[in-house]
Amino acid sequence: MTDRQKKMKWGLSAVCVVMCVGVLLNLWICFNKLTILADASSISNFNVVTTIVLDALTLVFDSIVLILFVRFSLAITRKGEFFSPKQTRRLLAMGVLYVLIVIAGLLTPSFTMPAELAQLTGSLKQEPFLNLRVLLFSLIFFALSAIFEYGRMLQEDSNNIL
Repeated sequence: MTDRQKKMKWGLSAVCVVMCVGVLLNLWICFNKLTILADASSISNFNVVTTIVLDALTLVFDSIVLILFVRFSLAITRKGEFFSPKQTRRLLAMGVLYVLIVIAGLLTPSFTMPAELAQLTGSLKQEPFLNLRVLLFSLIFFALSAIFEYGRMLQEDSNNIL
């Protein structure tokens, strides 16, 4: 294994670890929100259920993105598979999943939670939000999928010339 391949393997492993930590943090946040909302009698059941479902979907989408990225990384480090249709589809799927997370944030219902439920000094207000970080990640994955598709086409042309 060359020095470049080792650096790539360590870099992709570090990104996978960071993504795992992010998924675990999202799981912890969802669990805490679920325990708080379970006692919320002042909030309509529809808002509580919608919030829990959207948080669960976001967690599932984050987990799927993590799995896809791990598979993407393993294909690069173990097989040396950079420009293949599978890699392009994985990147495109990650971009779509991140767009779905942004949409889930926009569909979040608005409500105010009393301070005693939120265990805070003031009330906690939840509103729909546009998560620009996740939107940026989706754009990056869409751009990478286009680059990888173009690289795959160039590789095919190069192979056909030889």
